[in-house]
Order: sequence, then structure tokens, then C-alpha cells
Amino acid sequence: MRELYIGLLSGTSMDSVDAAVFNLADKPTLLAAHQHPFPQSLRETLTDVVNKDDRHDSRIPELNTTLGKLFAAAVNALLNKANLPAEQIIAIGSHGQTISHHPEASPAYTTQIGDANIIAQDTRITTVADFRNADIKAGGQGAPLAPLVHHAFLMQPGTPRAIVNIGGIANVSFVSDTTPVKGFDTGPGNTLLDAWVYQHQQQPFDKDGRFARQGKSCPDLLSAFLADPYFDKPHPKSTGTDYFNLAWLEKHLTTQSPEDVQTTLVELTAQSIIKTIEQEMPMAQIYLCGGGARNSYLVQRIQALAPNQVANTSELGFDADYLEALLFAWLAKMRLKEEALNTHSITGAKQAVILGEIFSNPLPQPKN
Repeated sequence: MRELYIGLLSGTSMDSVDAAVFNLADKPTLLAAHQHPFPQSLRETLTDVVNKDDRHDSRIPELNTTLGKLFAAAVNALLNKANLPAEQIIAIGSHGQTISHHPEASPAYTTQIGDANIIAQDTRITTVADFRNADIKAGGQGAPLAPLVHHAFLMQPGTPRAIVNIGGIANVSFVSDTTPVKGFDTGPGNTLLDAWVYQHQQQPFDKDGRFARQGKSCPDLLSAFLADPYFDKPHPKSTGTDYFNLAWLEKHLTTQSPEDVQTTLVELTAQSIIKTIEQEMPMAQIYLCGGGARNSYLVQRIQALAPNQVANTSELGFDADYLEALLFAWLAKMRLKEEALNTHSITGAKQAVILGEIFSNPLPQPKN
């Protein structure tokens, strides 16, 4: 028996569109995956929109359409690569691109773009999107949602685990069989590293931390970074690149070399993650996933600081590159089942909520 769903996201780093198809009939099985190129010009425009943090920016409607087309193209490329017909896919779960996230504003709001109507039409597959807003309306942070799937599939009785997803923003999930699942954003993951290396090396990301390895960490600068109120803020909490971005970084800089800044940013990501784990679940086994898990220098620094063993979620049978895609595939399944999910211990939502909106495929499947 097969229940095929696609998880679709571009993440805060915007280095590619990740699309993956899973069989969710039993334990999730990754059947195929595809990383679709993210045009650099589009990434630059989106970064500018996010940094301006204006949800009424006049460029957003066009970007919404452009991203919808890009996400649909990623799905169609995945299906072609996997030799799967669209009619075998029950639904797509699409996170969309976050351009503004303010769960503590009055009124609270979060905005993701990437028109799901276009995705449904261009792929001819029912699409589920807009996963955060129901949680926001229930008084929650709307993010992170990853702890839901981490608890569902990575919980091991008798073994507390900290699952660290290092995307543009890093988040950690604390899963055990004795306490409710808990998780929140620890702060910047790759976003500042990516922005800084692009500004100085014209590279979309710092592969294996090569640029960071050339510098040295600056204690005073690191202390200034860590003094930001976000790091000591009690959870539930979430953040985004509309907060941690180049403008945030540059207000702390003085005369440091670009290499030293990059090294210090690695230290910021590593220390903010490990500090959180030591405070919340010091006995936890640590498992990494997300794009940052491929940065060998960042992983080395996390391992050096960690109180316990650090491993990769791939060792648990869940590909570290596509665990977040699994989240949105699984959330699409939960939405179609109309299953309310309890996010109170994660986001602070006051009640269980059904996450996501359904965008139906209005066109008939083509005949073979």
C-alpha cells in the first residue's frame, strides 16, 4: 500500500527549492528528492523584501506568482526524475517563502508567499499550504512546526533527544517519552553565514566552512551578538530573517576582517544551539539535520561544545537534507484527515488546531 505525498520548501536560505516524495502509509519512506535551482536574481529580490520587512511591499504580488511557478516547476521536475505520474500523488505540502513573521505584533501575523493555487494548477495535484496562520490565530507563534514530526517519528522511549534543524534559522526539538514535545527557534543558523559569504565571496553559502576556517573568532563581537535579547527570551519563541539579517549583523561590526566575522558567526550559531540544549535537556542525544548539517566546520564546532554525542538524523533513518520536506508532506496528510494538532508546548497555541489550507486541483488529470 502506498500513500504518496510531496513536501515542498525553499527555506530561509533560498539556496534551492527542495521537493521530496514520501510514502506515508506506515513509517515514512523517502522515494525521491530533487533540489531545484533558485535563481540568484529572485533570491536577491526576496532578500531585499524580507530585509525591508514590509508586508505591503508592492513587489509581493508578482513575487507570489513567480514563486508559485518556481515551486510547481520543482514538483514537476521531481515527478519526471522519479518517473511518477501526478495522479499517484495524494497532495503536496508547501510551506511557502516567509517574508514577514511577527507573532507578537498586535494583531499578530505571519506571511508566506508562493501561490498555492498556481502550484495546484501547474502540477494538477491538490496542494496544502498556509500552515502557520491557524496556529497564530490560536495564540501561538506559528513556528517552528518541525517538532511535531520529530516527535512523531524520532522519539525513542528512554532516550531524550534534541533534534537540531539548521536552516537559515536554527530550531531545536526536545523529544522524549516522559514530557510533552517542546521546541523553538534558537536564532540564526545559516542565514548570516550565507549573507556574509555572498557579500564578500559571491558564493551562495560557505561550503564546509572554508571561508570561516580562514579567520578566528572574536570574543568581544561574539559577546555583542549573544547579548541580543532574543537569545535570553523565554520560549515559546520564533524568529526569522526579517530580524536576523545583514542589517542586524552590521550594526555590531567595527574593524573585524571579513574572515573573522565569518568565523564568529559560526561560533554564534554553534553556541546559541548548545546553550539552549544545556538549559533545556542537558542529557539529550543531539541529532543534526538541515543545510547546516552539511557544513563540516559548523558541525565540528557544535561537537566541540556539545555535552553529549552529536550525530546526524540520517543515522536514525531520516535523511538530514529532507527531514523538513517530510514535515510538510506529513502536515498535508494531517490536513486532509482534518486532524487537529496540539502545538501548545511548542508554539504556545491555546488549543489544538487544524493546520493548513487546501487548494484543490481544478483540472482533470491528462489521459496517458
